[in-house]
Amino acid sequence: IVENIQDAPFLVCLYSSTKGVAMRLEREFVGVEEQNWSKMKSSLKEKALDGMILVEELKEIKKEAEDSTSKCSKLWGLLMQEKGIDLGACYILKTSRICSALGLCTHFCLIRAQCHGNAAEVQLRNSWLNMDFQDYPRSLG
Repeated sequence: IVENIQDAPFLVCLYSSTKGVAMRLEREFVGVEEQNWSKMKSSLKEKALDGMILVEELKEIKKEAEDSTSKCSKLWGLLMQEKGIDLGACYILKTSRICSALGLCTHFCLIRAQCHGNAAEVQLRNSWLNMDFQDYPRSLG
């Protein structure tokens, strides 16, 4: 998913392993036009999927720093659905890319989201603010 994230929106179809063959993934590109979604919906009914992941860009945030660095962050929505389970799971993926004279660095942050909760930025910020660090071992010394 991360390797092809710039091609969003797309759908990853998951097929379980059969006869010693590993799980198979197929990526299908989906445009934002309504007729593309109609075609996709009808083709999914014909396939024997075990799960699917829908990836879509939510927001892009660009920042220029005073020095020669620039930062670009994007928020992505991931909706995952497994065969036999009525409810899907929603995730927010934040990618932050920093360009500087020393090179390029990308940071990824993935959190479980409330599908009908606050805005993505608020949920992402709250996930960091609400972490309970008492559960993590502290180094001695």
